Parts: sequence; C-alpha cells; structure tokens
Amino acid sequence: MVDPGHVNGYDGTVQDYFLVRTAAFRPDGALSGEDLAAENIAGFRWWRPSELTGYQGPDLFGPRDLADLLTGLLRDGVPDEPLELGL
Repeated sequence: MVDPGHVNGYDGTVQDYFLVRTAAFRPDGALSGEDLAAENIAGFRWWRPSELTGYQGPDLFGPRDLADLLTGLLRDGVPDEPLELGL
C-alpha cells in the first residue's frame, strides 16, 4: 500500500501472510524493544479467533477482514491457490 501518511517516516507498507504449520511457540521477534518502537510495534501476542471477531477497540487489522479470513481458513481448510488480500 503506497500512502505517504500511512506509516510515519515511510511511503507505504507491504504485508504478506503465510500459513506455517509448526509446534507451539512464543511469538517474539529478534529486534530490541527500541527497534520495535521505531517500527511502531508495541509487542507480539497470539489472538484467539473470538478475540479477532469480537474486537471493538480503536486499532485496525490489516487486512481489515482478517477475522473473516481466519474463520474461513479454520472452517474450510487451506485454499488450493494463494489468496490476494485487499486492505
């Protein structure tokens, strides 16, 4: 998404999503807290599907229909072809 005002200091964003089958793990990146803050990331955590669908807070998911996409993935399984996701 190209939008000079979207992310402070950047002219846009690229978001890719991948399905990776793995054992449980703690979501944590390799960057320091300061580096994460510079990227406007406050932290990592797992969300339950019910938390996604019921979220009423001020933040936006990207893609906006993430809850519906995840619900479909869990219900229908992995699609035969990659999906192109919009905002």
